[in-house]
Amino acid sequence: MISNKKKATKEDKCKEMDKRKEMDKRESDGHTVRAAALTGMKCKSLGDEGDDNDSDEAKKTMMKKERRSSAIMKESVNAVMSFTSIMENTNKFKVDELAFQKESNAIAMRKLELDEKRYLLDKTEREA
Repeated sequence: MISNKKKATKEDKCKEMDKRKEMDKRESDGHTVRAAALTGMKCKSLGDEGDDNDSDEAKKTMMKKERRSSAIMKESVNAVMSFTSIMENTNKFKVDELAFQKESNAIAMRKLELDEKRYLLDKTEREA
């Protein structure tokens, strides 16, 4: 019974320390960062020594994390798929635009050739 109280007080202390650390996120001193990592490892080891209820809760949290990660993975796959389809549509649009531009240039070139021939025809008619 006393050991359970000691565990509870140690866990409470660890939780309080974690709350303090959350408030001060920008610790640049290497020693304090290392000390924080060590206390975090101690808190985790205390949590691992718990009974089966803790392991059940840990399993539940792991399942939740796996579900979240699979949902995130599905969302990212959908985003990538939509991005690739957008890129394919963009490429098709660019190809169509280039084909239209080529056609437009060919028409303009033909117009210039006809204007040149008309000019030469008018010139020969004036000389004759």
